[in-house]
Amino acid sequence: MTAIQESFGASNQPTYDMSKFVATVCANPGFLMHQHGRGWRIQVTGNARAIIVPERATGEQYLNLIQKIYRAGWSPLSHPWRGEPSLAFEDITPTEACDLLLRIPWYQRKIDDRKVEEWSGAMVRGEWRTTHQGLAFDQNGMLYDGQHRLAAQLLVGITLRFSVARGIQGDTFATVDRGKMRSSAYTFSAEGEKDTFNLSAALRLLWMWENNPVTSWKNRQPVSDDQLRDVLKRHP
Repeated sequence: MTAIQESFGASNQPTYDMSKFVATVCANPGFLMHQHGRGWRIQVTGNARAIIVPERATGEQYLNLIQKIYRAGWSPLSHPWRGEPSLAFEDITPTEACDLLLRIPWYQRKIDDRKVEEWSGAMVRGEWRTTHQGLAFDQNGMLYDGQHRLAAQLLVGITLRFSVARGIQGDTFATVDRGKMRSSAYTFSAEGEKDTFNLSAALRLLWMWENNPVTSWKNRQPVSDDQLRDVLKRHP
């Protein structure tokens, strides 16, 4: 369980009806559905081990089940986009996020738990902002960008507004996320602060001391720019 999920408590985690998940998975050849108590058992042709799916699942369970079906050889069916490529702002519900996460090409990069934790933490703290970076789907309706945002949304269970690009030519995605990520030092420099490398490092250490004074510190523990700004306001 991630730190974000622990903050909710097991009883407060959002849960999702799994009937559409099972129907979507078993629409593919080689995946057979059987009733299993109040849930389902998905049997994969040539695989002795079945995948057990509960009637309802938490976001964490949903993401684990997605990994299981992909490891079993599942791949999403095509959802061709009709017309010219489009870009719009859309309100995506957690239930819709569940469906969209079943459109990841099998060869797409694996979901990074740390990145999901960063996004979900920002959502919980109200730091989510709608930007030009959101969700992107190719001409066959496959999700090529935004899987970590959607995975975080499942854990948090709130509706969010995304910029959504649809019908993008497949070879375009070879250039996605190839640039260098902006550091906190870069952000503070853009806001007019001085000596920003040392400033961001000092603020991060102070934040970790205030929030985790007796626990071991991880070098890559996620701390957002908004959290660092809050420290700077309190300790100018």
